[in-house]
This record gives sequence, structure tokens and C-alpha cells, in this order.
Amino acid sequence: MTATPQPEPEPQPIRSGPFWTRPLAWSADGELIYLSTLCASTVIQDYQISRWRGPQRSELLLTGQRLGAIGAAVSTGDGLAYVLIDEPGNGERGPLDPAPRSTSALWLWDIAGGERGVLLDAERGLIELAR
Repeated sequence: MTATPQPEPEPQPIRSGPFWTRPLAWSADGELIYLSTLCASTVIQDYQISRWRGPQRSELLLTGQRLGAIGAAVSTGDGLAYVLIDEPGNGERGPLDPAPRSTSALWLWDIAGGERGVLLDAERGLIELAR
């Protein structure tokens, strides 16, 4: 038995930039806080949170990795209230995909001071936040 030569596979296009970006909230001074998921994954969310201050002027605020997902968010003066979902739905991390049956936690982040803390641990999903 002889091996038949196979043609080289077509190279995949090289991606530049994040896999998925979505807005989280508008800050009190009108700047957009947004979440970028850096790569497609069904296991981990490798993310950055940035503040958009105009074209080519984004400011990186935070980077991290989670086995869960980041849910809804709303600005709170100089901070951000957001939901961390422990067991997100099936599929790639990044898009806002509420998980109503998953445990979740409501967090508050003082962006200027850099301090974060849990406000509420919930046995069921926190789907939406409002001011």
C-alpha cells in the first residue's frame, strides 16, 4: 500500500482583533464601557474591558479569564454593576447569553478606585440590570 500525496490545505485567514466585542454600559460622563472576548472558546472567556474615548482612543481597564461568562451590566456613577454567570449556556463565550438556571453573582466595580466586590449571590440567573 502506498500513500497518495495530498494537496496542502488552504491557509486559514489570520484574524486581527478580538473574536467578539459588545457594549456593557455608558459611563456617567458619556464614555462607552465595552467587553472584548479575545478568542472563540466554549470553555473559557479570555476578555478585556475597555473604555472608548473616541476613534483610536480606547483605554484598557481590565483583562481576565473566566470559566463562566460576563452577563448584563449597567453604569453606576463612577462604577459598573455587572453579572457574573457561573454556568453559561452551550456555545462560544462572548455574546450576551443569559443563563436563567445558572447561579450568578451581582458585582460592583469602582473603576476609578479599582475595587470590586460581590453585592449579591443568586441561586438563579440575573438576566437584566437597570438603573
